[in-house]
Amino acid sequence: MADTEIREASSVVTSDNAAEFYAERLGLADRDQPEADEQSEPAQVEEQSKPQAEEEANETEASKPKDKLNKRFEKVSKRAEEAEAKARELENRLKEYEVQNAPPMSLEGKPESYQFNDAYEYEQALIEWSAGNALKQRDEQEFQRSKKKTKRFQNLGLRKLKKRKLNIQTLMQ
Repeated sequence: MADTEIREASSVVTSDNAAEFYAERLGLADRDQPEADEQSEPAQVEEQSKPQAEEEANETEASKPKDKLNKRFEKVSKRAEEAEAKARELENRLKEYEVQNAPPMSLEGKPESYQFNDAYEYEQALIEWSAGNALKQRDEQEFQRSKKKTKRFQNLGLRKLKKRKLNIQTLMQ
């Protein structure tokens, strides 16, 4: 028994003081309010004799968690700003790349071989232009046909109306 040491509990945690104990352990406790066990008459006398020194110490202790929190927010804000700047830069680079590598293709005129870097791109553009041109011509022809048909029907309708009108007028007289 001489080899074993007897340890005394420096603080006993009960359900009454558990919240204060864990808050103190995690560094979340208000350091402005001393614990009830530490407050004794001699401590109160010392507080009265040195109020300015303790107030300064309490202010620095209270500002430490706030400073840590502010530093974390500053780091997160800085990272977010850097990410946004990088995203903007990448978007600008992408736009420049798209402008540089976009094949010059005009829908109005036939593509020329000098407008493209290789024969495959020229061939694809020529195929697209040919197909688009054929569709455009077909649509125009259909429009002209429909226009002629509507004109015929209108003329036919007017003729029939005139005949009917004449028939009605002759009947009325």
